[in-house]
Amino acid sequence: RAQTLICGAGALSPKVARWFASDCHVHRACREGATKEPVNFIVGYGSTEAGNLATNRRILPHVEYKLLPVEGLIVGADAGEEVGELAVRTGVMMFAGYYQDDAKTKHAFDDEGFYKMGDIVKLTRGASPQEVFVDVIGRAKSSIKLGNGKWVMVESLEDLYRDVAEVRHIFLHGASTHDRLVAVVDREPKTSGGLSDVHLLAKLQTHAYQAKRETYERIAELMVSPEPFSVENGFLNSTGKLNRRALLGKYRAEVDGMLERAAHGIDIHDLGEHDPAQGFAEQGGTSLKAASIAKLYTELGLPLDRAIALLMDGQTTLAEASALMNLEVRNQKDKIGDVVDVDKDVELDDEMDNWKGVPRCDAKGVLVTGASGFVGGHVVAELLRGAAAGGPIVCVLREHTVEGAKKKLELSLHKLGLEEAVASCAGVECLLGNLSLNRLGLSSEDIEGLRGRVGTVLHLAAKVDLAATYRAHRSANVTGTREACRLAGMLGARLLHVSTTDVLPRVARLGYEEVEVFDLNLSAEEAPDDKHGYARSKWAAERVVVTARRRGLRCSILRLGMVAGHSATGICVARDWVPRLFVGIAHAQAFPFTDERHTLPHSVPVDVVAQAVIALLQADEAAVDGQGITVASCAGLLQMQELHRQLVAFGGPYAGMRLVPFPEWIQKVKDDAALSAWPIFKWAEHQPEFPVFNSRPVFAPAPNGPRVLQAVSSCPAAAEGLTRGLSGCALRAMLRHLLLRL
Repeated sequence: RAQTLICGAGALSPKVARWFASDCHVHRACREGATKEPVNFIVGYGSTEAGNLATNRRILPHVEYKLLPVEGLIVGADAGEEVGELAVRTGVMMFAGYYQDDAKTKHAFDDEGFYKMGDIVKLTRGASPQEVFVDVIGRAKSSIKLGNGKWVMVESLEDLYRDVAEVRHIFLHGASTHDRLVAVVDREPKTSGGLSDVHLLAKLQTHAYQAKRETYERIAELMVSPEPFSVENGFLNSTGKLNRRALLGKYRAEVDGMLERAAHGIDIHDLGEHDPAQGFAEQGGTSLKAASIAKLYTELGLPLDRAIALLMDGQTTLAEASALMNLEVRNQKDKIGDVVDVDKDVELDDEMDNWKGVPRCDAKGVLVTGASGFVGGHVVAELLRGAAAGGPIVCVLREHTVEGAKKKLELSLHKLGLEEAVASCAGVECLLGNLSLNRLGLSSEDIEGLRGRVGTVLHLAAKVDLAATYRAHRSANVTGTREACRLAGMLGARLLHVSTTDVLPRVARLGYEEVEVFDLNLSAEEAPDDKHGYARSKWAAERVVVTARRRGLRCSILRLGMVAGHSATGICVARDWVPRLFVGIAHAQAFPFTDERHTLPHSVPVDVVAQAVIALLQADEAAVDGQGITVASCAGLLQMQELHRQLVAFGGPYAGMRLVPFPEWIQKVKDDAALSAWPIFKWAEHQPEFPVFNSRPVFAPAPNGPRVLQAVSSCPAAAEGLTRGLSGCALRAMLRHLLLRL
């Protein structure tokens, strides 16, 4: 007798929808009944506050809607699709407000009276302009922003992983200080059988890989809950949904441990273009290829022969081999601790002695690593404007396909507001590579195609996680630099290695007149320690470049200071230090007491940095070869007291902020700016006053000013921009951009 089935409440998973629509016995019974008609299946979407908004994904005619931006959100969207947080107005269907709760009511609406649904959605245009379909990707409040700036919709991912037969429930967690996800799994007892935890992890990783999920959406570590998730133990609420607070409270120590271990593991994405559901040898993998991949794990402490044996095991899939190798790396690390021999890391192999026989190449072509990054994107934009005309622009990107790499580059440039560069992307050659692999993962055919065409390798790519250790940065930053040197040597090209002023000693032992040197030659005590893992890895990378030069490689080191947002648009990386400070001050509604000793870390707009890098690329090679050049602000320091004056003058959330003692300010930051300023200031929680920055020597005094101004003299815009530093106009542009995202 049933003719219609209606689903409301929580979102229906596609798997369940397919079951009702085609396979369910109710559907078949309706078809076989008196009417012989299929069941009419209706899925509604709405809320108590706004009423019904859509039926079978189609937004209803009475609904006014818009999408609110979510800072850092990148979700794959095709043409005709938009992604953001849904806000709606539904006329007489809209509620008036929450009973006797004016504050909650005010927070629920935006300035135009649109009710904020709290759902991250994807909108797709239909055949006509009036036809719009809505798909809920996840809840804004349960979404997680990872350390790499990517947003993860954990609820939709949990739905995906629950499709694996061995999983009854799964709780995913991530953190703003880490790039990967970890999981607590409630196993399905009927199907788990004898499947080990490491093989379950491999199965989940393979499932996500085959679903074309991004690397950061794949589980890096898991643990199996010793007790089933239930309403009785509080792990599920009365509607059967996860009680995330209770689960995190129960497993906080275990989750934190998994996040830390995940930072030292290697994902199957790093193992090349292979199907993780099949064995390595089964896909034509040879012992030689296995040795190249195994090298990634040997750098983490796993014996080479053991890594090769696991890869070549005919009974083990590639995902299982990767999970087993990561497990053995962790076990090895537990035995020997986190001690790393940096001296061994910076050694070059014998193959890198063969450069001497490679003909020198002075071609105009440029190969860029890190092109999808903040600085890299602006450098590519400068190249596309014709700043280095006369040769190809080649970008090495970590992706599955060339088309995917090109799309990744275009999306990155679009995010940076570089639309002119997006329109010119057809002029860029994209190659698939990986920093951790031999020769950056480029094939012999790729390298032959570059020979004679590329005269400069511009190495910008790096992992930056200020909370992570040297070991976590080593593969990308040290190994990646070594392989960039290898590639440049094979091509007869020169290398421009982009480093950071963080490698400079905090105490001026070298003296100002010696700071801008190629080989810092720091003692172990003066070099960055492992508390500063990123800086230590970049210092080690510089040692690799210095060693490569002694073997005949033409190379220069460009040390960048802190990079600020674009001087005109203000577009910046919200998770960087200065943006976090600006947003955190707005969140805390307070500014700390400071005096003339306290200054804002020296910063330069990213467009100026890109212009300077290109100017150094074009400079007379004899003037920069074998040089260490600091690319940083040449302006005077901006005192924190002056910053306070500029923020108050800017207005908005800064207009009424109070000046408070530092201990009171740091407590407000901890309470009210936990996701913005707290991660960069928690180390100073117990200090009596605001920290003193800009203590490093940066420039050597010279008659005509810092040497970088002489080196970039061919580009007046770069020289003028470095002289201005972070001007008042550039600062206000950053504030406008950041506050639009709050």
